[in-house]
Amino acid sequence: MSKAINTFTELAPGDVEHYLLWTGEDSPEYQNNFSVTRSFSDGTLSRIQDVRRFARSVQPDLILAHSSWAGFYARLGIKDIPVIYQPHCYVFEDKSRSLLSRGVFYAAEKVLSLNTKATVVLSPRENKLSRSLNPLVSTIMLPNVNSLGIVYQEKTDKELENFIAGKSGQRTTISMLGRITRQKDPHWFLEAVKIYRRAFPQQQADFLWIGDGDEETRKQLEEAGITVTGWKNSSEIRQILEGTDIYLHSASYEGFPLAVLDALSLDIPALVRGIPAYEGTSLKLVSSPAEAANQLGRLAESNQEKIKLIKQQRQLMKTMNQETQAEAIRKILSH
Repeated sequence: MSKAINTFTELAPGDVEHYLLWTGEDSPEYQNNFSVTRSFSDGTLSRIQDVRRFARSVQPDLILAHSSWAGFYARLGIKDIPVIYQPHCYVFEDKSRSLLSRGVFYAAEKVLSLNTKATVVLSPRENKLSRSLNPLVSTIMLPNVNSLGIVYQEKTDKELENFIAGKSGQRTTISMLGRITRQKDPHWFLEAVKIYRRAFPQQQADFLWIGDGDEETRKQLEEAGITVTGWKNSSEIRQILEGTDIYLHSASYEGFPLAVLDALSLDIPALVRGIPAYEGTSLKLVSSPAEAANQLGRLAESNQEKIKLIKQQRQLMKTMNQETQAEAIRKILSH
């Protein structure tokens, strides 16, 4: 989330001042693009009060709430300042939750939409969900952009062939980037790894989970021979991804993940779990761990398959880049 916020402020017009009320593991103290930063207190009621106090002290023209919890605090705590809400995926999309739990989250979002100036959406799917909550609230499509700061340039056919040939070796590295949480579904990733190893015992492959999170699940990944790197900064993530041959994204629901764009920006052939967030894109979708394992095996065995997939997926970079996001940010801030 911090990467998305930082990118937003970096691409915003230069005459805009940014104030940040935050919580999480990534401290913004090293960032110089915020006029003021302040951390949230503990507890839901305290955080709603934090929003009110912070808004009174800095007198913003607009509040942009990143994530479901931020949207909850801001839209409950503020009545006289426009709130633009960016959910970064809706929790009620989580099919691992009970129908009752999903219904409660949907109802909460519907009620809170009454205090929403506009909703920032990352995909046609998220736009459809937002409109179902409240058709009177306008939506603004924000094309996501890779978090590594890479301005993507297409390689020529020869350059791409040389690039893939230069990475080919005896071992194949397959990676996933994200927090170890239920949403990112590490167990789906783990199942794909197990099936792959049974189906392609002749292939030598290393599996990486770039990130950290739930300790018990991390232990399960490591016991299965998957390397968990722990938290890394952007330069370290880029270095690890540059050594990756195939990227596999296992999340069960998303807005639109930066991690996938990070992989695409480095011309890594990517497979993504077939969830609604990717509808209408040029990404290669896999419907199950078994299909993911089969596609991984095909890609690992063929440079031509890798090149074919890179050419297919890079179409997305024409619509999700710094230029298109900057234009959308100007539209958001004009509300």
